Order: sequence, then structure tokens, then C-alpha cells
Amino acid sequence: VDIARIALEVGRLGNRTVAMPRISAAIITYNRAHFLVDAITSILGQTTRDLELIVIDDGSTDDTPDVVAPYLDRIRYVHQPNRGKAAARNAAVELADGELIAFCDSDDSWYPDRLERQLAAFADTPDAGMVHGHIAVTDEKGRLLPDRTAETCEILSAAHDGGATYASYAIENRCFS
Repeated sequence: VDIARIALEVGRLGNRTVAMPRISAAIITYNRAHFLVDAITSILGQTTRDLELIVIDDGSTDDTPDVVAPYLDRIRYVHQPNRGKAAARNAAVELADGELIAFCDSDDSWYPDRLERQLAAFADTPDAGMVHGHIAVTDEKGRLLPDRTAETCEILSAAHDGGATYASYAIENRCFS
């Protein structure tokens, strides 16, 4: 446990009592400032509001802090020395207050009802510890690229049973304890 990080969080929260969010959404980033606004706004624009957003900056040297700054009243932002994607994900899990955690790669964006649909899947199957969604590959203007989507799904299917990737999961935090 990083005591300095906890001290920053205590200082940020003060004596306020903060209710545990249902979902902790986490963006892991490293030198991808040019993608972050889309990722952040896609999470903050979810149809379910019972969530927190954690952005772990894994030692970026670009303008990531400047891009994140306008959202600091609505997100938790941690800049840490570059230790790699796995360490950054672990940091997000440590900080997550939610019952569930969902990861969004910094170059991805979510459909507005992604978390709502995943919550419904959990409700329909109470014993589930993890659900996953579908992916769609788009160009820089948000237009669907069906051939690239099919190709990516094929690659992911070969690498992961059922075509799921960690980027499309929502996972109960208890799965990490």
C-alpha cells in the first residue's frame, strides 16, 4: 500500500463521508493525452451515475496532466512513476472504492449504456463475478470499421475464450481479494 497515495486521498476528501460507488471505472494511460478526452467523457457520460472514475497516469511525459485538469472535480487522478501497465492496473484496483471495477484503455471509448447493460447482466446472473461486452473498431471520426472489427474479434477469440478482452470486462472487486 502506498502511504503517500492514501495521504493524498485523505487530504483530498477531508472529513467528508463518501458513499461507496457501485462501479469504479479505471483508465490506465501512458503518453496518450491525445486520446484521453474521449475516454474520460465516455465514462462520465454513462447512463448509470453510480460510479467513480480513476485515471492512473503511469509516468507520462506528454501533456496528460493538462488534459486531465478540467476533470479533477469529477475524477481521481494519480500520476505514478512508470512501472508498466500491470502495475498501473494494480494501483487502480487498490484505489477502487466500487463494488465492481471496469477498465477502459486510454485510447478507447465506451457506449453510453455499457455499464448499465453490464449491471443488468450481473442482476440477471447474481452468482457471476465477471461479465464482458462487445467491441467495435472505429476510425478517428467514430465511424464503424466492420472489417477491422471482425478481424480484431477473430484475433481476440483466438487469444481469449469467447472473444472477451480485459478491456471489455466489468469485474467484482471481491475477485481481486
